[in-house]
Amino acid sequence: KILMALSILAVVYDITSTVHAMQLSYQQGGNVWSYLGGKSSRNIITWHALDVFTHLASLAWILVWFHLLWLCEYRTDEPYPQSPSQLAPVESEARLYTGWMYFSMAIFLLVGLRSYQQMKYHSGLRVFHTLFRLAYRDILEFLTFVISVVVVLCAALFSIFMISGGNSRFSVFSRGLSSMARLSFGFFEYEAFTNEGNGLGDYHVAVVLFFWLSVVLLVLVVQNTLLAIFSRAYEEAKKNNTDKDSTFLLYALHDC
Repeated sequence: KILMALSILAVVYDITSTVHAMQLSYQQGGNVWSYLGGKSSRNIITWHALDVFTHLASLAWILVWFHLLWLCEYRTDEPYPQSPSQLAPVESEARLYTGWMYFSMAIFLLVGLRSYQQMKYHSGLRVFHTLFRLAYRDILEFLTFVISVVVVLCAALFSIFMISGGNSRFSVFSRGLSSMARLSFGFFEYEAFTNEGNGLGDYHVAVVLFFWLSVVLLVLVVQNTLLAIFSRAYEEAKKNNTDKDSTFLLYALHDC
């Protein structure tokens, strides 16, 4: 309860800071949408929008915790369930608690992502903040190409293995998408992909061709393109950063 009390105080302080920033934006002639959208309306996700989304998610997280706290206090006076009808509400509450725990992990992830924007205030870490800002638009555009390639390849393999029944990894479309994503990062082997051509007879070579086509598109093209995008953005970020003595770890070790 002490940790939750501290978390609630932190959320309240965070929300107060955001409300104050929105008031300043309103006093400068802006509105809620201009505050959320930032300077450019082309941005799909902005730091301010992420802040507000985190606040709403945190409030929902706190409300669910209060509900679980009330259920725990309510259940302490009841006897241990002796029948399926008595056990059903307990199971429902247990599922809610499990979901709340996973929701907590997502909240902590959002809070961690928000701390990334503070890197721009340090001259050395500003390079990495600028890196992702410069590569953001190119990654979104390239992601459209990647998704289309993965869907087309997975649809073709799904059709082949639905007819032959030769590979259970592609018999379900969502499972096939997961397999193709693993292949793009080298976590899906040739033997698992082809499955020795089971069910294809003399046409097993088609699966082999699809494997190498997938390797060329998802491994060679995708990975090298991402590397090129980040390399160009990193060079530009380093060029824009004029501070030479800005190593964060050296400063930290010196202070220690």
